[in-house]
Amino acid sequence: MKFFFSLENLVPIREKETQEIQKKLMETEDKIQKMKDMLHRERDFYFDDREKRNENSKLGKIENIKIFDDSLKIRQTRMMQLLEILHDIEKEKKHLERSLTQAKKNEKILSTLKNKKYEEYQKEEEKKEQKNLEENALYKILRQEWEDKNEKD
Repeated sequence: MKFFFSLENLVPIREKETQEIQKKLMETEDKIQKMKDMLHRERDFYFDDREKRNENSKLGKIENIKIFDDSLKIRQTRMMQLLEILHDIEKEKKHLERSLTQAKKNEKILSTLKNKKYEEYQKEEEKKEQKNLEENALYKILRQEWEDKNEKD
């Protein structure tokens, strides 16, 4: 009899689920890195504008100070928006990490169950084989006794 695992169709589904979550997790990590890069660039622009504003302040260029103050407010707002987006993406990453952990557990459970079923199958096959060997040995002994008895008669 061939080994049959009733949940065999579930194995590739679980593997695919794990792979999809891993892919989404990698994409999310890329998004996080891009957001951090954007945030660093925005921060650098902010510091540059702040330095230019201070230079203009020292030089007494009042009209430029207003421009740089507006630019600093815009950059602050933009950095806050980027931080909020980054926070949301990091929450998504944590959720995906938990999902990946659960998907791997499900995959492991299925694998363990399959292995246990296969071991049971092997034990049952060994029992059947042992029974066949014992029956064959018994038949051989009985046939030999019968032949010995018939030769004496």
